[in-house]
Amino acid sequence: MRSIYRNNLKNRKLGKESPQNSSPERATIALGQGASEEAHFEANSTMPKPASSGCFGITLERTQKRDFVLVILASLLMSLSSYLVIPLWFTPVPIVTQNAVVLLMAALLGARRGGVATFAYLAQGAMGLPVFAGGVGGVAKFLGPTGGYLLGYLIAAFVVGYIADRRKTMTSAVVAMIAGNGIIYLCGSIYLSTFVGLSKVFALGVAPFLIGDLIKTVVCLKILQWAGWRREESETR
Repeated sequence: MRSIYRNNLKNRKLGKESPQNSSPERATIALGQGASEEAHFEANSTMPKPASSGCFGITLERTQKRDFVLVILASLLMSLSSYLVIPLWFTPVPIVTQNAVVLLMAALLGARRGGVATFAYLAQGAMGLPVFAGGVGGVAKFLGPTGGYLLGYLIAAFVVGYIADRRKTMTSAVVAMIAGNGIIYLCGSIYLSTFVGLSKVFALGVAPFLIGDLIKTVVCLKILQWAGWRREESETR
């Protein structure tokens, strides 16, 4: 009996050490269990994973650079337009093209970029650069009779850009231009009235510019149409 027991024990030990018992099926099972344990460890691991700087990061960087360039170019265009001015002998407010350029840039660039471009333009003038009507600059210009119009540029740029961001149709373009011009007139007239009085503010700060601003608005609408703004009918088809 003891010899039989010893033989059986010896055969079992030999069977464990024999390579024939390590079949491919058992090896596959072992590998599968190892892979599942590794996946479980990675899923439950609290170690932070490195952020991927792939195409999204490159695209975001390019977009920021493009926005920066557009803002600078728009502010420069506003500055250059300040030299297209016609002084009027009976009012301290001249005929300018700046208001149309500000509204057009806001419509094309949107509220964020258009507003920043207008702010950059006003900041250039506040620092003394000759970017205001007639090629002048300085903080004193904000305190003069036309200071309210300059403030109106900034507010109008955000409002026009906001409308443009919501919908790019010719109907919204007309609404945006009317709203923008109205804001500029309102801000300019309120501040101008402190110099000329309420009784003269319309005759000196609004009436002489209505026809000219109407012509400039039509030109801006035509440019927006060339830029891809659609008519209401074509959008609903």
